[in-house]
Amino acid sequence: MPRGLTFTRLVDLAHPIGSGMPRWPGDPPVTFLDVASREEDGYDLRVFAMGEHSGTHVNAPLSFLPGGADVRTAAPWPLLLPLAVLDLRGRA
Repeated sequence: MPRGLTFTRLVDLAHPIGSGMPRWPGDPPVTFLDVASREEDGYDLRVFAMGEHSGTHVNAPLSFLPGGADVRTAAPWPLLLPLAVLDLRGRA
């Protein structure tokens, strides 16, 4: 993390995983499959599948540039930035 960067509050902007989550055009829909239920099997188990560009995600440079950094080697701190939120709903 860059020197001098401090936080007073962290806001998670991720989207919950679900069929209505944002998707990149052409990405397959999010699907869920019930495998086991607590009533019949004693536990719940579901499988879900989604395209890699669904919901909140980060594309590493490798997605577009041969030899670019992948998500395992790219530094996470550029994703943490100061911001201001303006609530203008009362003026809408």
